[in-house]
Amino acid sequence: MSSSTPPFLSKVKPYRLGTHIFVCCLCFFVGCSFALCFISTSDCSKSDDDVALIKTDDKFISQKAAKNSLLLIMILSAPDHVEKRHALRRTWLSLLNHDDHHVKYLFAIGNKELLEPELNNLRTEHQHYQDLLILPEVQDNYNLLTNKLLASLTWAENNLKFEFLLKVDDDSYVNIRHFMNELMKKKDIEKLYWGYFNGRAQVHQKGKWKETGWNLCDRYLPYARGGGYVISRQLVHYLSKNSMLLNKFKNEDVAVGAWLAPLNVTHVHDTRFDTEWASRGCSNQYLITHPQEISEIYKMHETLTNSGRLCQLEFEKRSAYNYDWSVLPSQCCKNLAS
Repeated sequence: MSSSTPPFLSKVKPYRLGTHIFVCCLCFFVGCSFALCFISTSDCSKSDDDVALIKTDDKFISQKAAKNSLLLIMILSAPDHVEKRHALRRTWLSLLNHDDHHVKYLFAIGNKELLEPELNNLRTEHQHYQDLLILPEVQDNYNLLTNKLLASLTWAENNLKFEFLLKVDDDSYVNIRHFMNELMKKKDIEKLYWGYFNGRAQVHQKGKWKETGWNLCDRYLPYARGGGYVISRQLVHYLSKNSMLLNKFKNEDVAVGAWLAPLNVTHVHDTRFDTEWASRGCSNQYLITHPQEISEIYKMHETLTNSGRLCQLEFEKRSAYNYDWSVLPSQCCKNLAS
């Protein structure tokens, strides 16, 4: 990692033969106990990395706890997305310094109503990688993504220490070193809400994004696109503590925008977040790009590793826009980015 990359981890009395045997046996057992304790510290004291526990089917699965992290990356995944998780571990997540406490990540997965073979697969995967946040009260269903997000935020708030949370999907590629450099420039911003915003979106009336419970207005409130966005710890705290009072809209990114709309947050619109429902193309300036096929994630990572650039060839499918916060949301997004 380059130098510009943020740091981120006596006097003996006469005794009888019986007494001698007793003392020897006692010493032997005490010595064995200490040896076992030394070999398996997890049996004698809690490891710093295993201080948080999730109860699943009357068994405890340990979670690596982030201690005083600058960033927690919460990756929404699904039980059967094993290859997607492997792809992220082998690519951009592999660039993290796992001995450093500045950045931690977790794959959030609901396991309610899963069959035993699926649960066993998750247990095996977690025992190997120690990076699954298994949510026993959450059914992993696209229609319940908002519940899953809130459960993830609540768990993080109650168990981990961090300054910012990056929510991404498991088909997002993060240029993590570039991203961390940019985050360091924003680390003093309070109540940060950072992403690629939309304020003019019509409420979906049909299809898989149909929003039957939306009755606030005829458009969605300004929200950061769900492929990746950042919220600060203060906002995570607010959402967690009020989770039981919040409307559970179907689209989790739309829901976050609505939940945070009344608050005095700092919105940062960034065209380097390619985080819409379909990618805008490929740019070497992107911090996050979504959605990406597994093959594209590997290819992008190889290009970045070999050349320092994200794209073999830059191209644009749709133009990005700059958000105008001085006008009504319906007029927000007409200025094309230069």
